[in-house]
Amino acid sequence: METFDFIYLDDTLIGFASSVQCGSGNGDYCIITLGENVTANGATHYYDNVICYNHSVYEPQIGDKLFKSTQKKGYAELTVIAHNVTKYPVINGEYVEVKGLVKAKVTLGDAGSGDSGAGVYHNANNNSLSFLEFSGIVYGGEH
Repeated sequence: METFDFIYLDDTLIGFASSVQCGSGNGDYCIITLGENVTANGATHYYDNVICYNHSVYEPQIGDKLFKSTQKKGYAELTVIAHNVTKYPVINGEYVEVKGLVKAKVTLGDAGSGDSGAGVYHNANNNSLSFLEFSGIVYGGEH
């Protein structure tokens, strides 16, 4: 993906890639600027070919159980071990301060290279996939 690439959902144009960082060792991400008539009223998560629409955001706390499911490393369960963490990644040769991160450890499954940018979710309904709360995105680089 390149900056200014158009982004489609099926055959519908939803926006364009306004910023892309990939493969430089400084973290991977893509920011999509939505088109004029496009709204984002919740995250979308794919699990076993079922689409779940999430209309809530959950701020994870220490001890909370979260999960991610990615194409690269698959399903993993996570436990939050720290809250409000600050990191200093290098972007364009300079340290950048990123505040308010949540640190979690993998308790089941695998997470790693290729998972960056994937959604992390809180299960709001006792292990039912009927309603998942978006809790952030995967950012790695430290054990």
